[in-house]
Amino acid sequence: FKNPDDRFEMLVILCQASMNEKKYRQALTVLNEISEPPDALESLADFDSLKCQVYCFNGDMVKGLKAFNKAIEGQEFDLAISTWAGCSAALRRAGAWAVTKTTLEGLAKTDADKDKLDAVENLAKLKDAYLQEDRPKTDVARYAAVALVVVAMLVFVYLLWLLEARSLESWKMRK
Repeated sequence: FKNPDDRFEMLVILCQASMNEKKYRQALTVLNEISEPPDALESLADFDSLKCQVYCFNGDMVKGLKAFNKAIEGQEFDLAISTWAGCSAALRRAGAWAVTKTTLEGLAKTDADKDKLDAVENLAKLKDAYLQEDRPKTDVARYAAVALVVVAMLVFVYLLWLLEARSLESWKMRK
């Protein structure tokens, strides 16, 4: 790409797509190809949040925590907690969930903020549990569909064999 902003956007989209497909190593490779974000980037926090997820899903807790802290730096509590919720699965996988929760507890100034933190934590746990349950069901459905197709093919071949056997018997009787 001639325009560095276009290259940046394309690589970020490719990185996000890789994350959505759970191809974390590919996402890390793409992230490493991204040069510094343009100065005019509206939401550097979103990019840092993406970096946090990529690093944490690839087991690099230190870089993940740096990216997370940079993503919430200077943000109000509501935006920081939203970033935390978005990174929840990655942070849990890297073992950084408790550390980031402590950071957000430090940002919570009122009882309402602490209640929001508890609510978001519960929602993040439910989301993570749902996402973990969803994948095995998909695999089971795929295996069931393949098994059904195999059984149908076997029945079809058996029926063809029976028809051919009858046809051969009728030839023997005529001659």
